[in-house]
Amino acid sequence: MNDIDIKAPNDCDDVLNEIIAFAPEILFVSLGAPAQEFWINKYLKFFPIVRIAMGVGGSFDFLTEKIKRAPKIMRDLGVEWLYRLYKEPKRLKRIKNATADFLLACHRWSERIKNDFRMNALGVIINKDGKLLLIKNKRFKDHWQFPQGGIEAGETAEQAVIREISEEIGCDTKLLRIIRRMDETNKYVWPSYGQLLKGYKGQQQTAFVLEFNGNDSDIDMRKSSEAEDFKWVAKDDVLNELHRDRRQFAQDIIRHLD
Repeated sequence: MNDIDIKAPNDCDDVLNEIIAFAPEILFVSLGAPAQEFWINKYLKFFPIVRIAMGVGGSFDFLTEKIKRAPKIMRDLGVEWLYRLYKEPKRLKRIKNATADFLLACHRWSERIKNDFRMNALGVIINKDGKLLLIKNKRFKDHWQFPQGGIEAGETAEQAVIREISEEIGCDTKLLRIIRRMDETNKYVWPSYGQLLKGYKGQQQTAFVLEFNGNDSDIDMRKSSEAEDFKWVAKDDVLNELHRDRRQFAQDIIRHLD
């Protein structure tokens, strides 16, 4: 192990050269969070031989006994942080973030997964020929659906559906006009992995019918992070083209389109 002192993490040519010369496969960065993570993200590309880079904070100070650890009884009781606060009162804010704030955030996350549904806006888009727009989801194979997306804080469902469609098909928002908002909503529970990723129990969708006043050339799927293709489908063929998981709510919507 080569111990390199990084005093100026954003001005460290000598340090970078020393690491390159040493050619480590494992690199530990002890700048403290979040500086060490930013440093790794910025400079790891200069070390092609490094297989693992890890931010370790003050771990080496404890391993080398540069900083004395709390008495064993405090460690066993899980209150080593209290000893560090006694020794270094200036760490109050960091310790509060790592203990009380973090635990409260975990509790709120857990309660949200148990009880709350993410609000979502879904758009049924009709073109000049009366056909409906479907997009192909990038994340799943042969998964066609209506454009949709989450409603952000401080945003109305009407604003969200325009923004989401514009982002998903890469068109100007001025080409979209809301015709009506559906009375029906679609509420469903996500599988466990989806709940952990999104932090909600499931999703509740509000559907809108919109008019598209543009041409196919006004759609640029290269701008989309969610979809990889689109197609216009006749109303009578939509249910057959939609992914099976999307059909039940689509039936409720399509019967109102006449």
